[in-house]
Order: sequence, then structure tokens, then C-alpha cells
Amino acid sequence: TNAFILSPFTLAINIIFWKKINDDNFKRFMTKSSTYLFSAMIFISLLITFIIPYVLKIFVRNQSLLPAENIIPFILFSNCFVALFLFPSLDFYHRRNTNAILYIIASCLVFNVVANIIFIKYFGMYASAVITVLSFILMLLLGHYLTKSYSFTKFEVYKVILLSALFISIVALSYALRSVNIAIDLGFKSILIFLFIFILYIFKFFEPVEIESIKGFFNKYFIKKFR
Repeated sequence: TNAFILSPFTLAINIIFWKKINDDNFKRFMTKSSTYLFSAMIFISLLITFIIPYVLKIFVRNQSLLPAENIIPFILFSNCFVALFLFPSLDFYHRRNTNAILYIIASCLVFNVVANIIFIKYFGMYASAVITVLSFILMLLLGHYLTKSYSFTKFEVYKVILLSALFISIVALSYALRSVNIAIDLGFKSILIFLFIFILYIFKFFEPVEIESIKGFFNKYFIKKFR
């Protein structure tokens, strides 16, 4: 997710940010960009979570390392909030207040280390995984709080929470109902992916113009080709 989504997006948005900053619809552009980035990160994280158990069984020979697959969804989920922190960072750069980024990261690092010292002896690697997620959420919240009076990005909080809740619920469901039969397991996970998209539609995640764009995309690149 970092290499193929976040890094290219960061390179692009750093250029676009300064080019479009005086446009009339710039704030909406930044808001929708944040939602699209978080959506892409969540969706790809979901796919990786579903696929990674099979990848590990192919490439990991040491059986004692296989339980690490349970930690991967936490790492992927935490990276989604790292992606959102990009937007307060741009606000700090615009205000030439880059020291704030250092203070935020340092504060979250202290929180991470202290929380690990306290909890890891009781809950092991799962404590560390949860703390990693909380550290990056804290980083985002601090960044948003410190820039809220002049930020160019108004996060669509409802959509961020909906995506997060869906990711947690569907990943938990996939682990709870996992089958040893690969065909059944992959079939069930395919259903979960469609369920993920369907629930987003039911809860009005997509705006009418976005639905029309999606229909146009499928009509152009899939339906017409099959015809």
C-alpha cells in the first residue's frame, strides 16, 4: 500500500497542491482527494488481508512465523491513517510550520514506546499491533486539530469512520469463518468484497456524480468489450 498507492500519490499531490492552491474549488479537491486516498488504501488493504495467508504458506518455511499473518491487517489499517496525515502535513508546509510535524511524530513515538512497555508483557504482539494503529490515529488527530483553523482539507469524517468500521468488521468476519478448503474460502472472501461495496452504496458513501462515473467506467471498459 505504501509503495504502490501512498508514495505515488504523495509525489503527485505535492505538485498539484501548489499548482491548484488558488483555484476556486481547491478545498473540495483536497477533501475528495483525502477520501479517495483513504478508500483506496482501505480497499487494497482488504484485498491484501485476504490474499496474504496463501502467500505466506508459499514463501514462509518456518511454521512458527505463520501466526504473524494475524498482525498484517493491523499494519495495513495503520498505514491508512498515515496516508491521511499527508493532508495536515501539506497545511503545515503551506504555513511554514514544519516543526509541528516533528513535535507530532515525537509525541506519537513517546506514546507508542510507553504503551508498548506497559501492555506488551500482557498481550504480546497483539498489544503492539493495536498500539501501532492508535499511534497513527493519534498522529492524524493531532495534525487535524492543529490545522483545523486554516486547513485546506475538511475530512469527510462519516466516510472515514464507515470505511474503518467496514474494514474491521469484514476482516474479523473473514478470520472467524475461515475455511480450510481454498475454493470455499476464496468464494466466501469474494462475497465479502461485494458486500463491502454494497454496504458503502447502501449507506450513501458514493455521491450521485461518483455513481455515474463508475457506471460510465464499467460501460466503457467492460460492458462494451463483452458486447
